[in-house]
Amino acid sequence: MRGEAGLNSAPNIAWQRAVELAVRVARAGEDAEPRVPAPAALRRYLQFAKLPAAAVQAVQRVVENDPGFRRRVAEAAASIEEVGLSGWLWLHQPDGWVDAVEAVRSAAEVDSLRAEWDRQQKRMDRRLERSEAYTAETLERSKAQQQELADLKQELSQARRERRDAEDRAATRDEMARDIEHARVEAVRQLKVIESSHARRSAELREARLRAAQMEQELRRRPEDRPEPSERHRGGTVSSAEPLTRSAADSSAVELPAAKVRSGDSPSVEGSGVDLAVIGAGVEAAAHAAAELGAALATVAAALEPPSPPEPEPEEDRDSRPSPARRVRRPLRLPVGLFEDSVEAADHLVRLPDCVLLIDGYNVSKEAWPSLSIVDQRYRLVDGLCSLVARTGVRPDVVFDGIDDGETRSGRTGKRVVRVRFTPSDIEADDMVIELVDGYRLDEPVVVVSSDRRVRDGAAARGANLLYSRQLISLL
Repeated sequence: MRGEAGLNSAPNIAWQRAVELAVRVARAGEDAEPRVPAPAALRRYLQFAKLPAAAVQAVQRVVENDPGFRRRVAEAAASIEEVGLSGWLWLHQPDGWVDAVEAVRSAAEVDSLRAEWDRQQKRMDRRLERSEAYTAETLERSKAQQQELADLKQELSQARRERRDAEDRAATRDEMARDIEHARVEAVRQLKVIESSHARRSAELREARLRAAQMEQELRRRPEDRPEPSERHRGGTVSSAEPLTRSAADSSAVELPAAKVRSGDSPSVEGSGVDLAVIGAGVEAAAHAAAELGAALATVAAALEPPSPPEPEPEEDRDSRPSPARRVRRPLRLPVGLFEDSVEAADHLVRLPDCVLLIDGYNVSKEAWPSLSIVDQRYRLVDGLCSLVARTGVRPDVVFDGIDDGETRSGRTGKRVVRVRFTPSDIEADDMVIELVDGYRLDEPVVVVSSDRRVRDGAAARGANLLYSRQLISLL
């Protein structure tokens, strides 16, 4: 039959169930009563629980070569579903069964391909869904990042505008400060000019007063030159001499003789050629000018000088009212951009004029040189402070706990001294450092160096600036 040799040349997977049925039929015949013998070539495979590929091919050849046994197996097949359509055709071998088997095989391959296609399609659909989900998530993240970038750009623009505004305000303040300084310098210059003019006018006024006094003394020494009383009543000569009093810059009263004369009369001292009326008018004009000059100087001084302290109250009022708060120390402000715990801030403070560096000695030395002995720690600290004094001109004041053992002395650098103190046995260095803050003048910057919380709180309450021990160590 066409194609039969091709079908029998190799084991057919579609006939697997039919081959297994043949083994079961042969095994059942061997066990039956009476015994139905199986083909001799098949008996060796009856003990196999599962047939290997070689055994399947051998059993297939036995069934194909033994038509009687093949019919027994075909009769044992209860239905097509038990052995499959290809197996049923192989066992019964009707006309055209080879072509039918080929058609079944082709249909099975088509079904297999269709199933594989469906599986691949589902797999591709799943991958596509995951890709679409990932793409959507990526787009969302991209949008969020774009929005974040836009917000950051807006914040950067705002920060730049604020910085430009701050720079403009700073430039405006600097310009105003320069204008104020120029105005102050000009006011001081004008004040000096006014003071010079006032001094010159005052000298001229004193000279005029001296000349007037000399002339008055000369008139008193010559009574015969004065007119008779009757003449004074007639108004022809000088009437009674009246004192000329004017207020000058120093608010002193000056008495000068002034002559009241009629129009055309001018009293004079005989033989002296001096006109008293002209002198009196000049002295009076000089007094007026001095008074105006004194008032102008007072106005300028009031504008340039701070207000004067209030007048002391009477003793009884002072006792009945609360006393005004005394002046207290205030910590100095750092320049913009410096942080209090930075080394730059420490370097700025120690370079201030007349700065006092009040140091908690062992708090610094034990942090800087913990492996050294106490004496060596003190030596190292004092030596480092001497170097710092030479560089900055600061005034160190170091306080150590305990009584001086003679091993450490105050260091000296040029005219500057590193002062070293040792506390009495009943006083801690912390307490002495805090108390020493109030011992310096308010116009002297005081910087306390300690990492101890109690020392820092106490010094801050007294208005001192603060440094940590590590900041000073960085400067040594």
